[in-house]
Amino acid sequence: MSDNNLDIYSLVLAGGSGTRLWPVSRESYPKQFSKIMGTDSLIQSTYKRLLNEFNEEKISVVVGDNQKFEVQRHLKEYFAEIGSKIISEPTGRNTAPAILLGTLKILRDVEDAIIFIFPADHVIEDSVEFTEAIKNAQNLAADNFIITFGIVPKYPETGYGYIKGGKEITDYALYIDSFVEKPSEDKAEEYIKSGNYFWNSGIFAFRASALINEYRNQAPEIIDKFNNVDLDNLTMEFYESLPNISIDYAIMEGTKRGAVLPVSFNWSDVGSWKSVYDYMPKEKNNNVLEGDVFVNDSSNCYIKSDNRLVVANGLTDLAVVDTEDAVLISDLNSTSEIKSIVGDLKGKGRSESLTHNTVFRPWGYFMNLNNDNGYKVKKLVVNPGSKLSLQKHRHRSEHWVVSKGTARVVNGDETVVLNEKQTIFIPKSNVHRIENIGHEELHIIEVQFGEILEEDDIIRLEDDYGREKE
Repeated sequence: MSDNNLDIYSLVLAGGSGTRLWPVSRESYPKQFSKIMGTDSLIQSTYKRLLNEFNEEKISVVVGDNQKFEVQRHLKEYFAEIGSKIISEPTGRNTAPAILLGTLKILRDVEDAIIFIFPADHVIEDSVEFTEAIKNAQNLAADNFIITFGIVPKYPETGYGYIKGGKEITDYALYIDSFVEKPSEDKAEEYIKSGNYFWNSGIFAFRASALINEYRNQAPEIIDKFNNVDLDNLTMEFYESLPNISIDYAIMEGTKRGAVLPVSFNWSDVGSWKSVYDYMPKEKNNNVLEGDVFVNDSSNCYIKSDNRLVVANGLTDLAVVDTEDAVLISDLNSTSEIKSIVGDLKGKGRSESLTHNTVFRPWGYFMNLNNDNGYKVKKLVVNPGSKLSLQKHRHRSEHWVVSKGTARVVNGDETVVLNEKQTIFIPKSNVHRIENIGHEELHIIEVQFGEILEEDDIIRLEDDYGREKE
């Protein structure tokens, strides 16, 4: 018997490795934090969309510990207390553990609920149909179905998984017959013609109690591990013991209550530069141009520049993406291969596979300006009222120059206040800290000297943000 009076919650999944939209997206800064389409990042767009459909007090974000502060930075303008809405995983173990963790946390507050799952890094066009789909999914979930949204395919895409629909449940939903891996082009064309295959969107809805029952029946090796653990203090050791498995494999492929809700609103998982190109409006020569770009005699291209003028002449079917430290040039139809290329770069120790020149931290951000044998130059930008951890280094000394603002600096046994154009030297192994005591951003030019100049040469002694100490 259905119950349409249950509270409605939504969980935003904000994990990701940041490889498929390289070089804009990086491992330390995956695509949900990037402004791929428009002036908002993908996670901001997702959150704003959900605010139109759900009570803001019942929207939470599931994210890894290493990215929770970046989620806070992106969503703080929408949530005064965003920290209380973040569900943190010690490390990523795919969607089955993440969704179960979020569901168990909700069930601490209510006896039962209907829960929606949305990836943070997808693009959906706000529409009446999206709102209608939310209502239909809610009705199905109240009847104990486990629902996934199936996108009515617009063309034979080979980069998506598909869902085959089965017998009709209602005039707007079907039983799930099977899940299909990414097909060949010929197979994808067959799926389009059949009319009962849909792109797998990764959007789900379910009654919490129904999902818990599915975990008990199909994935006891996951749910049993959550017995007698503190959900607010999960250890890395515990989380790494969980199976690394998606909810599709763990639950959806085996459930008898699976339903696919076909929808045709504009959607993209932004899974490659080709998918970005397909989604975006084109100019007269069928190009997508973003940033300072000038084209001549070029067509069917995606060209993006973050920093400088990019001139394209006589190009066809190419993706060109220019960032501050890397440039991608690829056949537009081969951009799905970039993930493996980034893996090769990582294997060769290239830092560009992991981070940008600009790296965000809870206290602000830093920019790498120069790096040579034995020294590195950075610009630190510290937000008003913020401070770095109390720390020391084993392998390097540092020289700081205040270029803007006012800093309180701990340097060993000494604490000093530095104003614009003043400097200080931090010897190797000295305990030190920077604090912005002004009302504007604090800018510091940092020059590091030493045989090892890596970010892991930081021994934290105190930290306002709960980051790991030695």
